[in-house]
Amino acid sequence: MIDFHFDPATWSAIKVIGGFVAGFAVSRLTMSKAERKAHQQRLYENGKEHRKARDERSHDFQAALKAYILKVEPADLEDFHSISRAGELYFGELRMIADAILGKKIDDQVRDNTFVPDIVEALQKTIPAYYEELRRVADKIGVPFSGEFRRENYQSLVEVAEKFGRMRVPKSSW
Repeated sequence: MIDFHFDPATWSAIKVIGGFVAGFAVSRLTMSKAERKAHQQRLYENGKEHRKARDERSHDFQAALKAYILKVEPADLEDFHSISRAGELYFGELRMIADAILGKKIDDQVRDNTFVPDIVEALQKTIPAYYEELRRVADKIGVPFSGEFRRENYQSLVEVAEKFGRMRVPKSSW
């Protein structure tokens, strides 16, 4: 065992340096009230930006589906691509939101009240319906489509739903 013996002057210097280092570390690990408010505001603003992007992608996705439903002419490959592209952009934005939630980059209330319900609904209804609709369009136009709802493609959404939405998604369901 090592036995440390310091003279009083050395011991005093060690305490001063140790106190400085400890004080510096604590000041960096804690925030003042103003810093906490600024941080909360940044989290809120980040959520607001994601909400805006989500709303735009959702609108585009709904518009693509509406255009297809209201189309008088027979379905074609452009319909398939339009729905597919708009859906991928919308679900991509949901994945970005889920990643931001998991990275603690979005305010908790915005997460719980705005994004988690959308993510849970997407997993339970929207994504499965999206793949079913793509399959129907592909069948109508006679092109092969092997896309399917796979958990690994939406893993961050599943993690958010399970952690914050109290939704349990069995791995065997996909």
